[in-house]
Amino acid sequence: MKKFTIFVLTLFIAVLSSSCSKRWCNAKYPVIAQTDSVYIETVKKIPVLIPGDTVKIDVPINCPDQELINVETAKLKQVIQILNGKLQSNTLIKPDTVIVTVTNTETVIKEVKVPEPVKFIPKIYKQALSICIVIFSLAFLFIGWKAYRFFKK
Repeated sequence: MKKFTIFVLTLFIAVLSSSCSKRWCNAKYPVIAQTDSVYIETVKKIPVLIPGDTVKIDVPINCPDQELINVETAKLKQVIQILNGKLQSNTLIKPDTVIVTVTNTETVIKEVKVPEPVKFIPKIYKQALSICIVIFSLAFLFIGWKAYRFFKK
């Protein structure tokens, strides 16, 4: 019974020394990808031309001639007046350019040359393998010795 307990204990130690956690393995031996994605974002400023326009409105009205409003800015000129018994509105919208920003994102997938990883066996695995080989060889020698003694009689 003592020998069986030592055998199970040794086997248990060999199993514990040969296992590793997922976090440790991923940190020690990271995954190597064969492709790489590059995101290229381009921002374009596109000028949009807004053409000029003229609006004329004439409404008949019984009033004496007079100039009501005369407004002129960089983009607009408007004159509202009463002339010859008509209310006239002349609006001149000057041509303008508006800049619109457009974002374009494209994905470029490139094939990356990855060097062949070097086959590496960690030291703890080599030690565990050596311990297991010794344990199994001792077990086979012990079983062979017991069989030899049994058949010798």
